Amino acid sequence: LTLLVYLLHLLVRRGPFYLDLLSRKTRGPHVSWSSEIWPFQWRLGATCITGYLIFQVLTPLTFKLEGPIAAGQMGLSLTVLGGTLAAGLGWMNARAPQFGMHVARHEYRELDSLFSATFTRCLALLILNSTIAVLGVAWIHYSGNRYHDRVLPTTPFVFLAAKTVTDGALYCLATYLRANKQEPFYRSEE
Repeated sequence: LTLLVYLLHLLVRRGPFYLDLLSRKTRGPHVSWSSEIWPFQWRLGATCITGYLIFQVLTPLTFKLEGPIAAGQMGLSLTVLGGTLAAGLGWMNARAPQFGMHVARHEYRELDSLFSATFTRCLALLILNSTIAVLGVAWIHYSGNRYHDRVLPTTPFVFLAAKTVTDGALYCLATYLRANKQEPFYRSEE
């Protein structure tokens, strides 16, 4: 329903703009959507969908195996760590277009230098964010805070936090490879 509302809004409010954009002839090198863009977008989409399903299955699985209380704790813990992940990846997402520009210009030393600096910052921020989240959960449990039963106990939360840092590092590496028109998490039969 949300998608339909957005599409309707685009058609009504921005329809003439997009029709004009599609009707214009471009100058410069021609890019074939069917052979260059679509295969990569398809692989990227498949990767994103499977990643979403993998990460979202933990809470219902916990519900089935351990019950509603554990599922609620898992869901809230994953939400907190998802926020730390999103905050930690901000630098990488902001630099991704520059990675593509360096690849297009064959400036691989500049690409590697920019990626290395960005990766270091992202990883440091991910570790800092996850550490703060772990300390917050430990404090909630240690202090006997009334919300202590809403998040996972400290030890499982530490493992989820470590997984979050690892996921962030893999995301950074995938961003680097995608700038080089590679999709590292999709096995192609080509």
